[in-house]
Amino acid sequence: NIIPGDDLIYSVDGAPNIDVVFNTTDFQAVDPTATVSFFTSIDTWLAVFNNKMPGVTASITGDQIVFKSNLGANNRASLEFKGGTLKDKIFTVGATLLAQGRVSDYVLNKQTGQLSL
Repeated sequence: NIIPGDDLIYSVDGAPNIDVVFNTTDFQAVDPTATVSFFTSIDTWLAVFNNKMPGVTASITGDQIVFKSNLGANNRASLEFKGGTLKDKIFTVGATLLAQGRVSDYVLNKQTGQLSL
């Protein structure tokens, strides 16, 4: 069960670990009826993650929340979920939760349709 006080420890862009604690007030700031729970809507979780996690932007893809470094397509961008009581409750237990960014090797101009390598 996901409960108030659960935390998530992560590192973004090589910075020291950040430990974020999730409490009922964080959820009720988004939705007055929400709680820290598995049953809370994905939209509410998304808003709470974006409010509480510096250096990271969360978005919804299908029925999943995707986390990205705010550096975007950059060789210095990285994101690793390292621990906390919430980690194994929302991610696959034992999975490696590390992503390293990369600069794009092309540029697409949407207005002209030109692709540059």
